[in-house]
Amino acid sequence: MTEGILTALITGGLALGGTVVSAAMSSRLTNYRIKALEAKFDELNAHVREHNHLKERMAAVEQSAQSAQHRLDQLDKYRDGR
Repeated sequence: MTEGILTALITGGLALGGTVVSAAMSSRLTNYRIKALEAKFDELNAHVREHNHLKERMAAVEQSAQSAQHRLDQLDKYRDGR
């Protein structure tokens, strides 16, 4: 009878140890993946900020082009004597 109890205790202890090691490794892998995703997210945010800056610059260029076109139209009218 004591052999059965001893076998059960050893088996249970090894199973518990395996579960603890497995949970620790899984936690470590999850933390690694979270950090990798955070890095990718930060990179994506940088690209979005860069895109938004480009959008603002293009709006300024379009406004400048409209202003230049208006001045050219006025010069054409002046030249044509209207």
